[in-house]
Amino acid sequence: MDKLYWIVCEESDKTLFEGRYLGRTRGAAMKHLKEQLGRASLTGLVFSITEIPVPLIREIVAEILGQSTGEGVPEIRPSIPTAPAERYDAFQGESEEEEKAPEPTPFQNTKPRPQYDWEAIKECYMQGRAPKDVARLMDVPINTLRGRIRREGWAHERREVDA
Repeated sequence: MDKLYWIVCEESDKTLFEGRYLGRTRGAAMKHLKEQLGRASLTGLVFSITEIPVPLIREIVAEILGQSTGEGVPEIRPSIPTAPAERYDAFQGESEEEEKAPEPTPFQNTKPRPQYDWEAIKECYMQGRAPKDVARLMDVPINTLRGRIRREGWAHERREVDA
C-alpha cells in the first residue's frame, strides 16, 4: 500500500524542495528527493520526510466535512480534552501549608575526611622506608602519601652503605 510523504529540504536557509510524494517506503521518498534535486547524495542538506497516514487524512476530512457550520468555514474541535493551563513560576511564593525543606550545606553527602598523624607518617618515611611500606603501616592511601611527599619535599636521610 502506498503512503503519502511530505518532504521538505533546505540548504543554508533556502528551501530547495517542498512537496508530497506517494510511494511505498521512506527510502523511495529519499530516492525521489535525490532525483528532484539532481544529486547523488543528500549530505550537507537539512531535510525531513514525514509520513502522513492516509486513514488519518480521511478521518480529518470526514470530521471537517461533517462538522461544517454552513458558512463555508469548517469548525474544528479538538478531540482530546485539554486540562486547564497552570502556571509554574520559579519565583512564585510558597504557600504557608508547604513545609520548607532545610537548605543543604555544601558537601553534605560526602564522608568526613580521615585525620592522619602526618608528623608520625613523616617520621616513619624519613627512617628510610619506602612509600608503599609507610602507607601500609600507617593506613594511609599511597597516592595521598606520595602527594604529601612531593608537595612538602620530604627527602630520605642518606645512609652510607659499607662496601
